[in-house]
Amino acid sequence: MSPKAAPGREDRHHVVLVVEDEILMRSVTAESLRIAGYNVVEAANAAEAVAVFTAGTVIDLVFSDINFMAGPNSMDAVGLARWVSRPGKMAAI
Repeated sequence: MSPKAAPGREDRHHVVLVVEDEILMRSVTAESLRIAGYNVVEAANAAEAVAVFTAGTVIDLVFSDINFMAGPNSMDAVGLARWVSRPGKMAAI
């Protein structure tokens, strides 16, 4: 099933940012999303995810595991959370 475009975005597929430190999990998730018709950007940690946003990449959805906010990159995760929480910009799961 192909994702439906949001109003005003009929000309492109939705972009999903997959943030996952385990490479196998990240690869399988990203490939599954691509097969479903999504464009996927991958990041191994919060710092890489924040860099994606800083570069101006338009992201519609952030997909990450619940443990992402813990650990040595927690300050970077706070920055990512700020990007994700921008009103009306994207969803996070």
